[in-house]
Amino acid sequence: MAEMSDNFRCLRAARGSLRDPLAWASPHSLPSLRLHWQTRAVVNVGAPWSLAEMKQNIMENEERKKEKVYIIESPSSNDLLYEKLEGNALKNALFLAGIEIEYYLATDEDTFIQAFDNIESDIVERSKNAIFSNPFIHISAHGNKEGIGLTNREFISWVELEHQLNKINENPVLQCEDDEIGFFSSITLCLSTCLGLYAEKLVSDDKPSPFAVLIASNEKVSWADSLTGFITFYHHMIFHDEGGQDAVEAMKTAARNNSFDFVFGKEMKALVDKKRSK
Repeated sequence: MAEMSDNFRCLRAARGSLRDPLAWASPHSLPSLRLHWQTRAVVNVGAPWSLAEMKQNIMENEERKKEKVYIIESPSSNDLLYEKLEGNALKNALFLAGIEIEYYLATDEDTFIQAFDNIESDIVERSKNAIFSNPFIHISAHGNKEGIGLTNREFISWVELEHQLNKINENPVLQCEDDEIGFFSSITLCLSTCLGLYAEKLVSDDKPSPFAVLIASNEKVSWADSLTGFITFYHHMIFHDEGGQDAVEAMKTAARNNSFDFVFGKEMKALVDKKRSK
C-alpha cells in the first residue's frame, strides 16, 4: 500500500514526486501525475509534453503551479428549493482552505455542456500564464448506474459525459504523453453522485480513458456523507499534498462510509504497472 500511495502522486503536484510517474496522478495534469491524479502539467499552448519535458518545466516553474477544482452542480428541483446544495457547500469549504475553485450551477443539458466548455477555456488560459493545470472536475448531482440526472430531469449518460471529457482531453495543451503508453488524460474525475463508480465502464481496452482517475461511490450515498468525504479528500489531496490513495482512505474514515473508491484510467494504470515492474 505504501508503494501505491507513493506512485499515486505521479508528480506530486509538482513538488516532490516527479521522480515517480505515479504519484497518483491527480487531475491536475502531470504536475499532478499524482497518479494522474494530477496527471499532467499544462504550461503554455503547444504540442503535448513528454514526461521528461514536463518534469524539467515543473521544477523550473513550481511556483506557477496551482491546483484547481472545477465544480459542476445539478441538484434536483426539490434540492434547489430547500437549498440542499452539496456542490455549493463544497465550494465554500474549499474557498476557506485557500483552494482555487470554479463553480457552475447547471440545471439543464445546455448549461452542463457550457460548463465543460468554460472549464476547457479556463485551463487553456491558465496555461498561457504558465500555470500548471491538472483539472479536478467534480460533479454533484443525482445519479444511477447509467449516468447523471439534471435539475430539469434531462439525463446525461456516461457516454455523453465521456464526450464532454474528451473535448477537454483532445486539446493539445492538456494532453500527457508517455513513450510507451502514448497520450492519456490529465483529468481527475470526482463524482458526488449515487453509484458514480459505474462510470468506470468508460474504461475499455479499445479506446483511451476519458480520465486519469475516477473517485466516486459504488452505492447510494447521502449528501452528508458525500460532502464530508469530498471535503476531506480535497483537504488531504490538495491542502496537505498527500497521495491520492491516502486521501481516499481519509475520506472513507471521515464520512464513515467505505463505498468511496477510485478507479484508474487504463493509461494511468499502465504507468503504475510499468513503474512497479522496474
